[in-house]
Amino acid sequence: YTGGIPEMLDGIEIVLVAVGLFAVAEVLYAVLYEGKVVEGQNKLSRVHMSKRDWKRSIPAWLRGTAIGTPFGCIPAGGTEIPT
Repeated sequence: YTGGIPEMLDGIEIVLVAVGLFAVAEVLYAVLYEGKVVEGQNKLSRVHMSKRDWKRSIPAWLRGTAIGTPFGCIPAGGTEIPT
């Protein structure tokens, strides 16, 4: 099942699959939206977050924690997968 490639005897690493999956998505995004201005992007107007910004960001933090924690617990995955 290795196709004559000795490096495949150890199997495929989960880190490589996850990084490759996200890299392909990022490349497709960059190619499809190259040079286009996305209206949803906010311009940086101040350095510190307001109370409204803090309230809006809490769901994203919780969602990121819920998604990243199980991936971070995978043995041999380390910190590469959730980040």
